[in-house]
Amino acid sequence: MSSTKLATAAHGDAASLRNLLHALPNPDLRHDYLVRLIGTVAHAGGGNARLTLHYVPDRMIADASGFTVYVEALGGAAHDTLEALAACVLDDVNNALVPRWVRVALTADSASTGSKHAVLIEDSQPGWSNDPLISVLPPL
Repeated sequence: MSSTKLATAAHGDAASLRNLLHALPNPDLRHDYLVRLIGTVAHAGGGNARLTLHYVPDRMIADASGFTVYVEALGGAAHDTLEALAACVLDDVNNALVPRWVRVALTADSASTGSKHAVLIEDSQPGWSNDPLISVLPPL
């Protein structure tokens, strides 16, 4: 991606940011399976937060290289809190991929105070349920 497009996405253009999440066709529509993508994003509170995305694909999957670019651009977008950042990622993933189920987790450590701040937000398509599949995920 060009530095101009990345800069535009980083400065809060929600559509440009969302477009960085490249979607590919799901290679196996018959089965539920978990996908995990992890990245590090700079956040407004200072420092970095670990972003973990888990999702169960429907028709589309995320291109992992596009996710890396998306996470990089997230660091330049204006989000006052980790909660706002988590909600933004959830909205972007829901719109770009329309997964059966999605969980966004953000965890930030404060080097100055030693405190930890964690946010977990999830969503699913109406009527979708596969508790045995998602029960294997570690807690936040």
